[in-house]
Amino acid sequence: MLDEPFTGLDTPVRDELRRELRRLQQGTAPTTVIITHDPEEAALLADETLIVAGGQLLQAGDQRDVFAHPATPEAARLLGIRNLHPGRIADPHTIEVDGTRITVATTDLPAGTPVTRCIRPEDIRLTDTGGHPATILDTVHLGAITELRAALPTGHELSIAVTTQAMPPTTGGCRIHLPPEAITVWPAPPDDTRPTPASNTAPSRAN
Repeated sequence: MLDEPFTGLDTPVRDELRRELRRLQQGTAPTTVIITHDPEEAALLADETLIVAGGQLLQAGDQRDVFAHPATPEAARLLGIRNLHPGRIADPHTIEVDGTRITVATTDLPAGTPVTRCIRPEDIRLTDTGGHPATILDTVHLGAITELRAALPTGHELSIAVTTQAMPPTTGGCRIHLPPEAITVWPAPPDDTRPTPASNTAPSRAN
């Protein structure tokens, strides 16, 4: 027996094994069902992805489509997508958040509808002019990517991923561009509360 509990594989070994499994899938074409809580693992190994939470199927479909267009805020959370914040529809192209207006792609939701909006960290752009003012709170260097934690004037915090080659400021003020086509908008739940993510699993099928 082991003296200490088994804590899993370290990151390099786990990554190597995942890629070896992918090579085996491509070489022998077996039907494989993988149950995982790791979105990166699902993205690497799955052709078809099913997102399940609390015993309910939230979304199913082609892996690329599911990751690019999560059907609900809870599905986005389970895929590891951050930057989910509340707002309210001002017009078909605008969300209002505490007096700040954010342009989005066309929505058919009526004005006044409470919504949840989402944008991936890698889709946010630092800019010298225009955009929205923000304050950088923290900077973490992750090799080729630098991750910033920034706050909008509304108080909402955003994760921003930028390439390390274009070194951003580490603290202080900046301006950010939120591409309208990169913002996903969902109607908020009727009680305007976040679904409880207890007992989450994210099964993925790789063909």
